[in-house]
Amino acid sequence: MQNFDTLNDLIFFAYNAPGNHETMKYHQLIIGDKNLARKYQEILKAKAYLNNIQIGPSEVTIKNIMGFSRALAMSNSTTIGVFDLLLN
Repeated sequence: MQNFDTLNDLIFFAYNAPGNHETMKYHQLIIGDKNLARKYQEILKAKAYLNNIQIGPSEVTIKNIMGFSRALAMSNSTTIGVFDLLLN
């Protein structure tokens, strides 16, 4: 049976809880210690939050980038070289 000597052990258990009869023993151990139970609940809340957050740019950011790319015009000039214009 695993001991929860450090917070890392508790986090590891929260993310990798085995799916067997040992899991109930671990949960009883956690429930029996109020401090450990509080920390475990905080870890589970953080885990749920991290599972629900959006990874990547928002739709608004993508639309802004695409709008900028459509409005940008690059041209060559014989006198000054390459220049860019942001069209309205």
